[in-house]
Amino acid sequence: MYSFKNISFIFSLLASGIQAQRLVVFGNSISDVNNKINFANSSFVVPYFFGRYSSGPVWNEYLSYFNNYTLINYAVGGALSNNTFVNDLTNDNITLPSALDQIELWRDTFHYVHKSELKKDIAVIEIGANDIFYTTSLILSNGTSIEEFSTNLVENIMHSVNRLVDIGFVNIIVSQIPNLVVSPSVSSLEQDQKQILADLAKNINEEISSKVSCLSSNLKSGWAKVLELYDLFDIIVNTPQVNSALGIPDLAVECFVVNDTTNVLVSSCNDPDLHLFIDAYHPETRPHSLIGALASQMINNSSFSLDSDSTLSMISSYNITQFGYALNPLFTNNTNSTGILKIREFNITTSKLHAKEIYPKKRNRFF
Repeated sequence: MYSFKNISFIFSLLASGIQAQRLVVFGNSISDVNNKINFANSSFVVPYFFGRYSSGPVWNEYLSYFNNYTLINYAVGGALSNNTFVNDLTNDNITLPSALDQIELWRDTFHYVHKSELKKDIAVIEIGANDIFYTTSLILSNGTSIEEFSTNLVENIMHSVNRLVDIGFVNIIVSQIPNLVVSPSVSSLEQDQKQILADLAKNINEEISSKVSCLSSNLKSGWAKVLELYDLFDIIVNTPQVNSALGIPDLAVECFVVNDTTNVLVSSCNDPDLHLFIDAYHPETRPHSLIGALASQMINNSSFSLDSDSTLSMISSYNITQFGYALNPLFTNNTNSTGILKIREFNITTSKLHAKEIYPKKRNRFF
């Protein structure tokens, strides 16, 4: 559990920052909290935690815990920035709700909510990694222009961001494309191929940063910020003091090794907490808690700057090593059988059932 020092630290952060009522998340498997089951077969050989692509809670659940937000999560594992964009490149027929589709699903449920009720809320767009995963072979074989791909992907991401602004959100987080090269999924690639993917992600993230900065300067009584997902994992894998402080000795090999061709579990580890990744693509729950801490710092501390020293400080201040797959401060006495955490959260299904509790419908209001 938190020490008095850690509790005081987090409450001081809350006192210094905006007091958001709700955290509204759109994205892919990094953020999904059992939404994909609504749209596709969701049986897995990896023992994920109640529909999360992790061994425990995911980053936005940790952020909600740290900052006492109500979480409304519409992220869907496997989602793209824009289905037509990727389908046209790959000749696939991907139909999972894209980030923009997810926003419209949210809007369908909360169509009655006035813009004034969104002023204290925070909306998140975490998308883009799957666009690269699906088109990796084309990118590496020069089957598509990297410059054009980057531009189109960023435009798709910002289209979703601008839709959030149109709806009425004025506090917005846009995630960087994660550092795909550090994941076990690309371990078989040649070094020059890995460099191409790394450079691609960096270029995309630079464009995202530029556009989000421009957006933030134009938002009235609000802000837009970039969640530095790529940079955080770069620090984790390249700074021995950081991964040592995290208590994660295995950065390269996933806990559960799956044959992608046959979808058969090849091997499994004894302790997921000792691995950075639960499978070839997705982080284990402890790194997720650090992402949540990063988001909390970014929101509440305008002078915060991410580097190895500030990462070590977060690990200590948020007591990150207490968050694991078996023991976790977010767990209740029956979490292992129900998946219910010590936060107020709603996914696509439960938000529809409890919409009027999340955003009470007010009467006799004049706009």
